[in-house]
Amino acid sequence: MRVIFYAEPSTPEQALSLKTQADSESEEARWVSVQECANLDNSAPGLRGDELLVWGNYLNRGGHVYPLTMFGSEGSFQNTFNSKSRTIEELDKMRDEQS
Repeated sequence: MRVIFYAEPSTPEQALSLKTQADSESEEARWVSVQECANLDNSAPGLRGDELLVWGNYLNRGGHVYPLTMFGSEGSFQNTFNSKSRTIEELDKMRDEQS
């Protein structure tokens, strides 16, 4: 099974606090939109793979994100009663209602 974790910065300040010392994984690290990601892929050196575009487009088309409560230890019972999947729009609305 392959698992992709969805995350976003909790504050605008956190989004701007990327690493200050570049390494092989973060030389050009930054937050970008899906369109900006596609533009980066079309210019040298491009992206290392298409996964960012695939998942970004999935989310933009209303793809669902499942909560971490869906996971547990192997063989354990998972109560999935409150583990409804949600779209990014639904997650944003829930966050706005909590603020």
